[in-house]
Amino acid sequence: MPAGSDSVVKGACRSLFCSLLKWPLGNHGNYQKVDGYRVRRVLVMRHDGVRHMVASLPSFRLIKRLAPQCRLDVLASRNNLALAEACPDVDSAIEFPSGWLGRMGVISSLRKQNYDLILNLMFTGTSENGTVANLIGGKQAVKVAHYRKLAHSVFYNVQALSTNRGHSIWEKLPMMVADAFNGYADLTDLDPTLVTDPRHSEAALRTLQLLGMAEEPFVALHCFTREAVCQWAEGAYAELIPLIRMHLGFKVLLLCDRQGEAMAGRLKSRFPGVEVYPSGVPVLEQAALLAKAQVVVTPDITLLQLCHAVGTRVVNLCPWMGKAQDLWRPVGPVPWRQIVAPPGCGVQVIQVDRVWEAVSELAVRY
Repeated sequence: MPAGSDSVVKGACRSLFCSLLKWPLGNHGNYQKVDGYRVRRVLVMRHDGVRHMVASLPSFRLIKRLAPQCRLDVLASRNNLALAEACPDVDSAIEFPSGWLGRMGVISSLRKQNYDLILNLMFTGTSENGTVANLIGGKQAVKVAHYRKLAHSVFYNVQALSTNRGHSIWEKLPMMVADAFNGYADLTDLDPTLVTDPRHSEAALRTLQLLGMAEEPFVALHCFTREAVCQWAEGAYAELIPLIRMHLGFKVLLLCDRQGEAMAGRLKSRFPGVEVYPSGVPVLEQAALLAKAQVVVTPDITLLQLCHAVGTRVVNLCPWMGKAQDLWRPVGPVPWRQIVAPPGCGVQVIQVDRVWEAVSELAVRY
């Protein structure tokens, strides 16, 4: 098969499928931007990860700014549903199941809402998400996709206009929302703050009291083991802990996923006074805990975004990701530091003295 023919076949199949959907679903091409003051119901598709939902919070606020009288619904995953529910700009958060049998029930219910605007803010699975937006219907859908043709059902493609503007996803998402509307969009003062329920703050405080750390400042170290390229060695944590306790006088709290519990347990037994926060807590309790830390050290991008959203200083240990490193860069006044591994390497090669320098700078200077 000649080079490039595979993409031609895929494009033809996509065009045929979308054309077949137009007749039973009643979808018709509409590539005009919308008037925010005429929009009454908006659906945002955000059924992916926690960090994606956190980075979308300013975009939800922008939607309410551009369409002040609209009802905003968010299609969420089981993992990030609680974050959408906690956002005061979201009127309803709907869980989108992983299986198609459950999804069809949700889609059937959403079709009755007759949305004025459907915004798919997800960068991956664009054809699948475009099909879901088609099935939901509504008067207009804005498809965020690299696919630049405007010939597919009700989709008006905005990523072609804004995907190369801005570096961070915190900048890209509001730009894409703004591109869906007519007129000027004010992108200033889009507060990224995550609002946590007092119940989750109280739960975090109770656990800290049990650990004897409720009244004293602490640095949180994240023993993240889910991805091999993001695993910092146990010995590196063992070198960093005495530096924090001796030179800063702060206590140390270890955070971990379930796979990292064994490492955290060994570090706790090795250093008296170091405590481990239980793993598997709800994401909003985790966010409330991060808000109480002086500095957080993490190799996890999700925890980096949560720290940014609650205003906590954070040191991020980052494997080499090329241009993708800029995508998750926080934007705003909260100081943070990112230590990137050399090209082709994971965080295991990052030296302790570089991390200590960043932690001490954030703890002392700010």
